[in-house]
Amino acid sequence: MKRLRVLVACEFSGIVRDAFIAKGHDAISCDLLPTERPGPHIQGDVLEILDDGWNVRDDNFLQCSDTHIYKVFAMLRQQKELPVFSGGLEAKLLKSWHVEELRQAKTQRMYFAYDQKKEYEYLEQASKILFNGGFKPHDRKCCCYCLCGYRGDTLEKAEKRFWQIIDLGMTPFAMLYRDIDGFTEKAWNVFQRLWASPIIIYSRFPQGKRA
Repeated sequence: MKRLRVLVACEFSGIVRDAFIAKGHDAISCDLLPTERPGPHIQGDVLEILDDGWNVRDDNFLQCSDTHIYKVFAMLRQQKELPVFSGGLEAKLLKSWHVEELRQAKTQRMYFAYDQKKEYEYLEQASKILFNGGFKPHDRKCCCYCLCGYRGDTLEKAEKRFWQIIDLGMTPFAMLYRDIDGFTEKAWNVFQRLWASPIIIYSRFPQGKRA
């Protein structure tokens, strides 16, 4: 496994930072507030330490002030590499001006999340804002994490959620639930592989259309 250098911006809890460290990566958190748990942390403005090529992994990004968000996008537009929002953007907080900033920054890829039924309406709303704002359905830029295999879930229910994501014009990415011992049933491993690669998904369903 390749060892990554990760900056977790706008985090003071240390939870995401420590999760990366536990996987063997070099991770550090940064926030205006001090860290709540011991570990590598920079207390200050993340814009002062960012360099080329940072992947935005903060899942609370859209909860920041408008001023901070504008500053981050201004910084991203100066980078050599196109930005990727792999930490996940909160669908219910997405606004039209966010989409314009994402477009102006030439965002390579962004992720949302759809794990529970109640979250669908927010994802649907976000997809409309994205596509009305200039992004194109099924262009693989607008992606969505989707948890599967948890207690009470079934292959049929999970596939329905993934098709809902595709029908919205977004690209699903399966996140496989594992119990405390890391165990998953073989059927879920197979299912996850089929729904975790855009290449496999769109080779089976060109342009997101069901066979």
